[in-house]
Amino acid sequence: NIIGFGECSHGQQKINEFRFKVFKELVRKYKFNTIVLEENYDLCYLINNYIQTGKGNIKSILNDCYHPWQSIIMLKIIKWMRKWNINNNTKLKFIGIDAIDKSSYQVNKVSLHTNTYKYWKKLIKNNKSRDYNMYLMFKKLYNIRDKYFIIAHNDHLRNKSLSPREFSHIKNNAHDAFGQYISKYYKKNYYCIANTFNKGYYRALDPKKEYKLVNVSAKNYCSFDKKFQNEEYMFIDRNKVKTYDNLKIKSCTGIKNNIDCTKINAFNGILLLDNETPLISY
Repeated sequence: NIIGFGECSHGQQKINEFRFKVFKELVRKYKFNTIVLEENYDLCYLINNYIQTGKGNIKSILNDCYHPWQSIIMLKIIKWMRKWNINNNTKLKFIGIDAIDKSSYQVNKVSLHTNTYKYWKKLIKNNKSRDYNMYLMFKKLYNIRDKYFIIAHNDHLRNKSLSPREFSHIKNNAHDAFGQYISKYYKKNYYCIANTFNKGYYRALDPKKEYKLVNVSAKNYCSFDKKFQNEEYMFIDRNKVKTYDNLKIKSCTGIKNNIDCTKINAFNGILLLDNETPLISY
């Protein structure tokens, strides 16, 4: 009842379109009801309020979110959830689990007196890792009656920690992962899917807050990508297929055209896209 569906890099279009289709299928056929986003709790509180009541300016809220969520596809997801809630008795929800201290002019719109908000603010100030705080926030919000669809980068969703060679690209060498804590605590209730792609572009935000298109060319193939070239979509469920455990997938970060690798045995499933396109902003 907890599915993590990752992305190789923030700023991809096709993976977001694909995840939206999967989420709608999970809602309609398998009674999933909650999106969990790699975003701060306070902003997702406002998004959820819009989904429940229709109140608020959703574009204004997304403008305060991380740049990957300022997109046409995220608007479509949120508006689809709002429409579902209008037409169905089973209500959909939207929650954020990230705990990063960033100022927002909209923070004062959140119910500051709630225990959940106070708990989130404490997490921001503690000395634990970002991913561990995300895990604590998820546990705080978790309800056994709900089913969760988590949208985040691959590196957060993996169910194993990285080796020292693998986590050189991660800030402060924080090699732990939200997913490994979730997997240990919720066990088989958690299924994590990584994404990778052979070639194409993704949209990134550089330190100057300017958007760049990053080309992931054929020279950046990882071992997994080479094995399945020219397949538009390819999915492997590792619970059924163990042949490829030593293969590696990309982990694109920042705006540099360099690709770090993560072994696929850190995930339950892998979705390969052959040719990715950059995220379309609204």
